[in-house]
Amino acid sequence: MISVSRQCEILWFKVLSLVEHFKTDNRIKESTAFLFEDRTLDMNANNRYYREFEINGIMKCAFGNDTRFVANIYFDNKFEELKEYFERNKETIYHPLYNCSNYKLQRSQYKIYVNHVEKQISRIPPGGTLKLIRMKIFNPKKFKKQIKEIIKLEVIPAY
Repeated sequence: MISVSRQCEILWFKVLSLVEHFKTDNRIKESTAFLFEDRTLDMNANNRYYREFEINGIMKCAFGNDTRFVANIYFDNKFEELKEYFERNKETIYHPLYNCSNYKLQRSQYKIYVNHVEKQISRIPPGGTLKLIRMKIFNPKKFKKQIKEIIKLEVIPAY
């Protein structure tokens, strides 16, 4: 059983890894509409799914703006349903706290899959958290490279 504290540490480093992956992938940089599937739920605290506003917030951290929208993979081939969802919830979706208030609705351009690296649950060994924190402070270049290696991102065209 992994402690709650350890779960939160793993989740935080996973979020930092997502930010680095997003920042360095030109397909993601140059696009604004995505479908998202997280295949590493065991790396999330309590094995939970990201909500749209959370993953949109991670995109906002990566790019400094809220012009992107990341929908759950459930909406694959269901653009009309996504449009209805936007129409029903536009006051919520376009609220700044939803992290996509400047997004213009369009069909998803890419599917993003978050996968495990090889057969490992995480490349963060017990006790590795302090090592990563020190690395983030004293060797940020190495940290960025290391943090990307805890997950594998697969980005494929949505159409």
